[in-house]
Amino acid sequence: MELHLKYTNIEPVEDIKVYIQKRILPLEKLLLGVAEIHAWVEIGKITRHHKEGKIWYAECQLQLPGKKSFRATATREDLFIAIDEVKNELERILRNSKEKYRNNLRKS
Repeated sequence: MELHLKYTNIEPVEDIKVYIQKRILPLEKLLLGVAEIHAWVEIGKITRHHKEGKIWYAECQLQLPGKKSFRATATREDLFIAIDEVKNELERILRNSKEKYRNNLRKS
């Protein structure tokens, strides 16, 4: 899996990069047999002028060969929770997609 990171309104920090890799790269196990997977991850603050607190968002798009892609986003007050939510959402989407594919094979 090739991972592309984009930071919006924040400075790149190695700890965040390591955390993203730890969460997103294991999703590759759900896609066994897929040769090339690209993951675009964008994290950052929504705006610089919130009146109270910092609102963080995380977004990830997985691009598979062909035109197949999966996307998840999350907005939270904690960046790490937003990253976890994106990971959980992508995992759910990938599992459902895998089950649909298997069911279609059984029907035909």
